[in-house]
Amino acid sequence: STQSTWEEEEQTLFKAHSIDIISNVPYTIIKKGQAPQEMKKCIDEVTRSFNLNADSGLLLLQIVKWDTKNIGRVLLDEKGAYPGILAEETTSQFDEGAKFECLICGEEKYSIASDCLACGHRFCSDCWNVFCETAVKEGTSCLNVKCPFVGCSTVVTRTIFSKHLSRDSCEKYN
Repeated sequence: STQSTWEEEEQTLFKAHSIDIISNVPYTIIKKGQAPQEMKKCIDEVTRSFNLNADSGLLLLQIVKWDTKNIGRVLLDEKGAYPGILAEETTSQFDEGAKFECLICGEEKYSIASDCLACGHRFCSDCWNVFCETAVKEGTSCLNVKCPFVGCSTVVTRTIFSKHLSRDSCEKYN
């Protein structure tokens, strides 16, 4: 019948179109346990190629949604929309015995008990601990959370999170 022929043609066309769409999508099928190793390989390649630390490499890959073809665009962004990618955070910018005023709690603390992002904003370990734990409890947005200083757009790195999270929260974050 004409109706069944039309349906068969429509299905054949749909199948051919679907296959064409699928064949143009760049992807690789990997086993469940391979994802972390493949991600590490990709991070290592980006960090080597662009002379970045692992945190900056991961951040860069997250920004480009793991599409390495877009890395150049991000690194050459004239507007500076992604601060902190090329800069290093500093943990002991001050003398270990020096004190500073935490920008969150306002208390005077020793600089050895603090961390500073690439933007230069320094916070005490107690405030970092609360900030990081809270960010992880809020969900996946912690992967792209910004510096706690008002108006700063520097992304908090994996190193900061790893240093200031409990074991359970660190597993959830990873």
